[in-house]
Amino acid sequence: MFASLGTRLFDSHIMFTAIPIIWFFYFLTTFSKEHRRSSLLGMTFCLMIILTTYIPFYFVLIFLSFITTFVFIYFKVLKRIFISYFTFFNKNKIFSLLCTFALLISLYPGYSFYKEGKSGSFVMPVRHSSAESSNQISVDIKSTSERSITRELYVTFLFKDLKKIKFKVVYFPIFAYIILFICFFRKTSKLSFFLFLWGSLIFILSSTSLPIHPFFYKYIFFFKYFRNFHFFLWLALLPIFTLFIAEQLSTIINSKNDINDQPKFFYLYIIIVHISFFVYLIFSKNTLASSYIAVLLSFLFFSHYFARFTILPLSIMSKKYSLLFLVLAIITIQPLEVFKYLCMNETRPPRKYVYDSLPLPSLDNSFTKGLSRLSPLDQNTLLAKSSSNAQNMYYGTASYSHFIKSFSINLFSRYSHYQFYLYDQILKISDAKINNAEIANSLNSDRNLAFVSDNASGFEPEVPSINFKNKAEPVTRNSEQFRIINFDANSVKIETDLKKRNFLVFTDPFQEKWEAFINDNPAKLYRTNIAFKGLWIPEGKNTVFLRYSSLQDYAMKYFLFFIFYFCFGYLIFLLLNEKPKDGQHELF
Repeated sequence: MFASLGTRLFDSHIMFTAIPIIWFFYFLTTFSKEHRRSSLLGMTFCLMIILTTYIPFYFVLIFLSFITTFVFIYFKVLKRIFISYFTFFNKNKIFSLLCTFALLISLYPGYSFYKEGKSGSFVMPVRHSSAESSNQISVDIKSTSERSITRELYVTFLFKDLKKIKFKVVYFPIFAYIILFICFFRKTSKLSFFLFLWGSLIFILSSTSLPIHPFFYKYIFFFKYFRNFHFFLWLALLPIFTLFIAEQLSTIINSKNDINDQPKFFYLYIIIVHISFFVYLIFSKNTLASSYIAVLLSFLFFSHYFARFTILPLSIMSKKYSLLFLVLAIITIQPLEVFKYLCMNETRPPRKYVYDSLPLPSLDNSFTKGLSRLSPLDQNTLLAKSSSNAQNMYYGTASYSHFIKSFSINLFSRYSHYQFYLYDQILKISDAKINNAEIANSLNSDRNLAFVSDNASGFEPEVPSINFKNKAEPVTRNSEQFRIINFDANSVKIETDLKKRNFLVFTDPFQEKWEAFINDNPAKLYRTNIAFKGLWIPEGKNTVFLRYSSLQDYAMKYFLFFIFYFCFGYLIFLLLNEKPKDGQHELF
């Protein structure tokens, strides 16, 4: 919290990904030291969250780099670790299989999203506009290079001019760099070396400005599916750097006896390091007063710790508690002032989820109030002048994207002003030969003809007549002929009593997962007027029900919901009731 991660910790992308990753490594470490069911279930639960939150490939790269580095540094202990793992799994077969089952179930949402992206049922133009892969969730290599770690470090580097610090600025307390310089000539620990190599490997794999990145993008499949590579700075590099600094400080403290053999040289080096930081701060721009205080306190800490006698005039507190007080003061005094300026500079409220600026259909108060029919638009304003509207859309259905590529926003606003239209006739059109001008004029003039895509199976017979005596009727209010019974984001239920058979168009974007039922019997739902839903309604009294996705899909998601809460509840139960076992061994 005192380091740079604090400036982004509550950004949703970082928080949703970082927290389960941190807990995963906690449970992995405890499981490796002492094989407990709670630790295995904790790892499983964290992985379930990671697999269903944002993009799991951040974790995949972090974990693979961790395993690679661990094998390289701790190769001698691998055999013992694997044997102990095998022994645990062999004794807890059913529990291990249940954890595996829960983990496999959690793959379902990600797999469904990947499958829909591959089918093209939704589009992501901002991400996918220039990507080579056909999957909509893929990103072109140019987009990945725009958000690099090196660029973020270059723009907001270290602790210069902290009075201008803002959100996403890389910052660490000055004490961290003092530790780094003091231990520069000291013998490092194996754990420090491991953390250094792990962080270096992540930097190489995630730095899009390095020449090796095109190779990774081409041959490692998941490199095509995320573009915010600078997130690795916050998710991995800064936390690893924090652990590295903490281990370096531990190494310095534990090497007190070695240092006391050469006190003069070490004391001289401590003085030189702190004087150098003072000089740097003097010549830096807008240096914070707390930075000078932190350097002074740091000097007092190291001098007090390595001195053979107490140099501070403290008669009541022991040396141990005086050192603790100094450490707490060093690591808090500068961050408190830095975060004060962060609050002053970031005057904007927390960012909300930003929806596309295009008008979206809704059912506020059931129906739109006002005129029963809108005036036609000017003919010159019907077609889209460019495809920029669709390209600026981050996420949407393929049919909706096609509509705003072809037609103007004004036409979309006019047509979707009413949620429902009743037509007498439909016309089957080919997606490969769409006459945009004809469709635009028809929608603008409320022509009594709905255009239905020819890729639909089980097509109803069309009426060949082209003589239209009446206009399409927008439904503007509840009545005996048309009444909305229930509406939410995933379904709409309507009762009708029509005098004749009509074709109903719901001006909500079409998507393949929507299903239609008339009197509880499945009905055919068509993609109509390029982007919307349409179906035939028989004359007489009928109950029309439109629902997103199948009951099996809902059952699967509720089952997944249950599995999550069961795992979390059982994890709490195990943590509260499991007792540490005898013979606990250290991992490293």
